[in-house]
Amino acid sequence: MLLCRPLITMFRATVFLLFSATVGHADPATWVVRDQDTTVYLFGTIHIAPNGLDWLDEDMKGKLDRSQRLYLELSPEESSEEKAMAAVQKHGLLTPGESLKSRVGSELYEKLGDILAESGMPRNGFDMMRPWMIAINITVMEFVKRGMDPEYGSEKVIQAYVADKGKDIRGFETMEQQLGLFSSLTPEEENSFLENSLDQLAEIDRDADALINAWMSGDTAALERIQTEGFEGHETLIESLIYARNRNWTGQIRDIMAEPGTFFIAVGAVHLVGDLGVPTLLQREGFQVERDR
Repeated sequence: MLLCRPLITMFRATVFLLFSATVGHADPATWVVRDQDTTVYLFGTIHIAPNGLDWLDEDMKGKLDRSQRLYLELSPEESSEEKAMAAVQKHGLLTPGESLKSRVGSELYEKLGDILAESGMPRNGFDMMRPWMIAINITVMEFVKRGMDPEYGSEKVIQAYVADKGKDIRGFETMEQQLGLFSSLTPEEENSFLENSLDQLAEIDRDADALINAWMSGDTAALERIQTEGFEGHETLIESLIYARNRNWTGQIRDIMAEPGTFFIAVGAVHLVGDLGVPTLLQREGFQVERDR
């Protein structure tokens, strides 16, 4: 298993889940958490998708309509361009005077230059970025070429639906916290992330198809299998990128459950699957959690 595959898996399946499968009706998994006076819906999202992915059906609209508050990974304020640019400036760029070529080595630097040139970009077009940031940008570029757009991602669709309904929308994390997950990588992990991202470009269609097919059909076992295979042998990474965040969000949901009412939570799909996923963690704390669809 390549060192960078866990990070690519996390990138594609959580913070930046990307897809290239056939557009059509989707029936993604949801859960419901209940106590005497509180109901919380849990929905696993995709953050960038093709146009026409049909998943916001009447059942999902009803859940949103009944919810007094919506929780996302990032609030609308935190996902603003201003917040993103500030976080990129802090976490995504090389320090002044630092050389990308020296950071990644001549061979990897030339490989990157060849790919950029093939895309019609200057060979040194990303020289100011840290390797992890380049890896994400290269991958996003490839999905954009395939017709993907964040405007079609789950969060944007949900926010558009509730835009005129006066919903209170909050976030579990900040933009800086999310990008900080990547900036905390060691130099070796960053270089491997970039190198393997470049190597995996030829397999993007296959890998993305597997992810979106699992999401569209609500196949949580397949999503868990993809996650497990992606992080095989890299327990430290899956701990920081997935499991620690799951525990953090579970604590926040515990606080939400103390408040009477109905709430809707939409976070990356792989955070809701497996023995260390949010629904299971909530069950272990004694909450009533059921697969809703």
